Amino acid sequence: EDAGGFDAGEPFYDNDEDEDEKKDPDEYNMDPDHRLLIRSATILLNSADSAVITGVCSLMFSIAPIHEARQCAPAIARHLSNYREIQYVVLTNVSTMAAKRPSMFRQYVKMFFVYFDDPAFIRTLKLDILAHLASDGTIGPILLELFSYPHHYDGDFVNQAIRTIGRCAMTIPDVAERCLHMLLRLVSTSTETVVAQAISVIRQLLQRDPKSHVSIIKRMAKLLFKVKIAMARTALVWIVGEYREMIPKVAPDCLRQLAKTFKEEDVEVKLQVLNLAVKLYLSNPKETSLLFKYIMDLSKNDQNFDVRDRARMVRSLFFKKKGEALNDPSTELKTKTKMLMKRCFLWAKPVPETENPFKARETLTLGSLSHVVQHSVQGYQALPEFPTVAPDRSVREPPRSALDEVADRRRAKASRKYSNVDDFYKSSSDSDSDEDTDSSDSDEDEDTSDSDEEDKPKQKRVKKTKDDDHGNDEDSDSSSSGSDSDSNSDSDSDSDSDS
Repeated sequence: EDAGGFDAGEPFYDNDEDEDEKKDPDEYNMDPDHRLLIRSATILLNSADSAVITGVCSLMFSIAPIHEARQCAPAIARHLSNYREIQYVVLTNVSTMAAKRPSMFRQYVKMFFVYFDDPAFIRTLKLDILAHLASDGTIGPILLELFSYPHHYDGDFVNQAIRTIGRCAMTIPDVAERCLHMLLRLVSTSTETVVAQAISVIRQLLQRDPKSHVSIIKRMAKLLFKVKIAMARTALVWIVGEYREMIPKVAPDCLRQLAKTFKEEDVEVKLQVLNLAVKLYLSNPKETSLLFKYIMDLSKNDQNFDVRDRARMVRSLFFKKKGEALNDPSTELKTKTKMLMKRCFLWAKPVPETENPFKARETLTLGSLSHVVQHSVQGYQALPEFPTVAPDRSVREPPRSALDEVADRRRAKASRKYSNVDDFYKSSSDSDSDEDTDSSDSDEDEDTSDSDEEDKPKQKRVKKTKDDDHGNDEDSDSSSSGSDSDSNSDSDSDSDSDS
């Protein structure tokens, strides 16, 4: 282990999000530099600059544990009311982060709901984020929100919302039944465009478990006579042909009704009807052979060359020419080709996977121009992959300057002054005793000087008292002499008066 307690034999970063959620935050034992970087970056989440928030969220997405990476969601929410250009850049990064670490934003799923005045590019990103955040705990509010979008004024957004419902149902199989019933409700009460998109999504959901949804398949077959949109009719014809064995009585009748309206159908519907005729002919030739020949004749003379070419290819494989020998080499080739065609038409189709419309962004660096425009621009450099083993801590140390070397030499010189610890403490104790004696001497000197200073005013006061006493004696003498002179003058005056 290194100084930070990180085991060099363990992976440096763990991408398993489930393990991050199960671990207690106190159990993390990461490198001190790693912890310092996360702690310093967390402070920047209080910034008002959207570029700073985007950079910090990209960093936390890459290196922070899940309980600390969740702090990015409130910071991002502050910028979802900013200018639409800033919203687009922020939501672009959130879409990529939610695709890989959805737990960062699942607690704040409601802040990605679509507002009525959101522009089209913002609505598309929010729908993609909602599809990524769908889980057992968040699927309830997400489905309620998605099923309110078919009433929106933008038809393209409505189609995207219905496809997002299908993505949620494929992500969480437990809610597939609920999504099917809600889509069937849209089929019976909505406009034709909504019905067409809902039928396409239902077709994808039925491929996951068709045996438990036979009643829904029959209901789809009945809609074939009501729906007029080409995309929806194509999906319905495919459902009837793919699950023909579950509705053996309904499928031939559907082919009979389609043969009546074959000339008025669109090209994509005609091609799908042709495929339906081949599937029913291969699985139930007794009941559908005549219908199969009739549709082949209609297709052979159709105005569209794609339909004509498809019909001629099928006729050459399933119908023999007159006078054709059985041992002809071309006959063996046709037989092998016919077997391949059976496998192509009757082979069980794979279950469709969820498609992310912004999957190209997942390999590009977050926050870069290439990530926003979904392709590498000139000068783009991808970040290297994270190491599987922790690198040496010395590679993260800053470069040393001349001042650092001078400081090291001074510390080394100071450490060589004492040979061992005892000398260091002995010298320190001697210096302390010297300081004590010096302080005591200085205290005595201060005491003597203070006493001398105190004696001086006393001497002055004694001298002053003596001077005052001497002055009082002189005054008394002068007063006595004055009184004598007065007495003498009085006596003289008396004598004069007598005379």
